[in-house]
Amino acid sequence: MGFPKLNEETGIDALNSCLATRSYIEFYSLSQADISCYRALESAPSAAQYPHAARWYNHIASHEPVFSDIPGDTSKTYQDYGPELIERPSFGPSENDDNDVDLFGSDNEDDAEAARIREQRLADYKMRKAAKPKAIAKSVLILDVKPWDDQTDMVALEVAVRGIQRDGLVWGTSKLIAIGYGITKLQVNLVVEDDKISTQDIQDEIESFEKYVQSSDVVGFVSVHVSTSTKLTDIEAKLPILINYSTLRINTTSDYQPCASSFDAKMTSIGTGYDLLNSIYSPDGHNFQVDYAVKASENGGTSIGIRCNEGVVLALEKVAVSKLSKPGANKRIGSVDGHIGVVCSGLIPDGSSLVERARDESHSWRQTFKAPIPTTDLASRLGNHMQVFTMSSSLRPFGVMAIIGGVDTSEEIGVDGEVGSGPACGAGGKVTGKKHGGTFLYMAEPSGQCLGYWGTAAGRGRQTAKAELEKLDLEGGDKMTLLQAVKEAVRIIYVAQKDSKEKGIELELTWISTVDGPTKGRHVEVPKELREEAERLAAKAEDESYDDDEDTNKKDDDDKMEE
Repeated sequence: MGFPKLNEETGIDALNSCLATRSYIEFYSLSQADISCYRALESAPSAAQYPHAARWYNHIASHEPVFSDIPGDTSKTYQDYGPELIERPSFGPSENDDNDVDLFGSDNEDDAEAARIREQRLADYKMRKAAKPKAIAKSVLILDVKPWDDQTDMVALEVAVRGIQRDGLVWGTSKLIAIGYGITKLQVNLVVEDDKISTQDIQDEIESFEKYVQSSDVVGFVSVHVSTSTKLTDIEAKLPILINYSTLRINTTSDYQPCASSFDAKMTSIGTGYDLLNSIYSPDGHNFQVDYAVKASENGGTSIGIRCNEGVVLALEKVAVSKLSKPGANKRIGSVDGHIGVVCSGLIPDGSSLVERARDESHSWRQTFKAPIPTTDLASRLGNHMQVFTMSSSLRPFGVMAIIGGVDTSEEIGVDGEVGSGPACGAGGKVTGKKHGGTFLYMAEPSGQCLGYWGTAAGRGRQTAKAELEKLDLEGGDKMTLLQAVKEAVRIIYVAQKDSKEKGIELELTWISTVDGPTKGRHVEVPKELREEAERLAAKAEDESYDDDEDTNKKDDDDKMEE
């Protein structure tokens, strides 16, 4: 007889006793015998009362999504199984043989019987093994196929890739993914039989389409063993299940013994695309995540920094996000230690975080050296902080470019709430042979690179603003006054805004002068009257430029008509 009713205590107790010395109901692997007994149970057995049955129940439940793929006879019920149905030959003497023991007799008859039983069991095992469906090793891959540039015909590329046809190869779904600068890559799923096709052969054939393909990478790989009746297309449909149920499970039962499962599905972590990780370089030496961070910074408003001997001017174009926005309420140029200004173009939260970091560095410097932090040291520390975010796969680079401008002076400038009020002349005071004080302007990039400039720009209008700055004679700082720098900064913002075609902008403008200048060495906003006058002059210059362009175009049209 088989198991009694498994929804009663006697049945569960029999099941628990059966599983005390084995991992499965029948043989040494998961089969339909386990499925039949599992379905006969109304709920999970108590782990405290039936630890072996509870351990077995949880293990079988983890394979429920793939019950149909488990080998075995599905027509049998739980009553067809049980420990009593397994014949266990006895080789010990019977009770009636106690007086007939011959210690010097021959045991050839017992050896022959044991050999016969062993051969019979071996033959039965071979028959059962031959009857089982043969498992086929298959793999589900996710490939990234990258083109040469943004001019590559992606439709033709996909047609060429799918044109590869092999026995044991099935193409799955695909999609185009933008990777930056107008370039998209093809990501495609495919299923292969491991014994018939090599993954490297597929990649080599894809990369042979040199007209379209620059490179290919395997970004996902799942190895599975399934029966011969399973279709290749069914594997791709079950891919999320395979990944979910291939993770390591932990059984907390004290007497649980690990055992092997016949369902072998494991997720293999292998090399991903060079643009998916921040901690690796591409073969040509690129860190693509840094490149993408630069692109993010170029989506922000245009910011400008101009340095002259009289001071530093910082300007920022802020795009109005709503008609209800209050002008001047959302400040984007931060002050650090009173004598330094920081403006960021790119992701606004990243910029705010960087400004707070600058203030922490300034406060730490004051507590240590009892003096304001020099602009050069602050810029260097911010660059180092940004560079740390380019070295780990668990971090991403800052999506901003930061312009740092300041005026260092040998005069003592107190800052409310800070420790110390000494001159901003470097750690430990003045050093022999080192020049202190003056105006400074730096820009820190997402890579962590920090360079000094007489004039620099960032944001969406960076290229236009940079071209305008290069027209000015800024080198040396003695050919431009601070007021002229204010007017030029506003004018360049207007020129860059015209090219970007943004509507509804707000201008934020700050400056820092030397101690004998209008701000007395402090970073403050440019007075409203001066800012409005600079904007009026910039708008007038823009109108005159537009009229000149109209006259030039009209003259060209007249010349064409005369011809």
